[in-house]
Amino acid sequence: LVAYPIKDSRLELIPIRNDRLVLICHPDHACAQSDKIQLSSLEGLNFIGFEPDIPTRKGIDKILKTFGVQVNVAMEFDNIETVKRGVVIENAVSLVPSDSVRGEVEAGTLIQVEIDGVDVRRPLGILRRRTKSITPAMRELIAILKDSALVSVLGVQDITQLGKVYSASTVRFFETYSIVALLYLMMTLGLAMLVRWLEQRMLLE
Repeated sequence: LVAYPIKDSRLELIPIRNDRLVLICHPDHACAQSDKIQLSSLEGLNFIGFEPDIPTRKGIDKILKTFGVQVNVAMEFDNIETVKRGVVIENAVSLVPSDSVRGEVEAGTLIQVEIDGVDVRRPLGILRRRTKSITPAMRELIAILKDSALVSVLGVQDITQLGKVYSASTVRFFETYSIVALLYLMMTLGLAMLVRWLEQRMLLE
């Protein structure tokens, strides 16, 4: 499951959804006074971004460049949760998927502002080997992912990048990547169990 998936002849790309990106800011920020804002209004603002090598960061940079907008990148993080915290701490702004800030918006800790006149989206997709067929259970799993907001928050790149940054700062490479591998195992086993359960349920039906 990846953001801004790149086409590869060896892999099949299954589109999952297009996340709508919105501006987020602290309730005391000047941008919080508007329901909608133009991208040009972000010029020179303190901006909390993703790490430069994360696909979502590259996609946002491309959007800002297209509209000729330059922001002041105050901090960079490797996942959405820390980006949201950075926005609050620095009283800055950021662009994130709308589904990823539902809880904070409802709690009033963050303000969501629509981008006026531009439909800014982040594509998400599943990459799979062409040599493997899709079972009915896998199709149902894909349908579940399409309807889930969870895919907007956590992806493979987030976990990998987090491990890379932590291991570089602590020089504990073996322990860090062991934990990353364990997280991958838990994710894949969980999905495999879900697929198996779906297959059994479909057989019973």
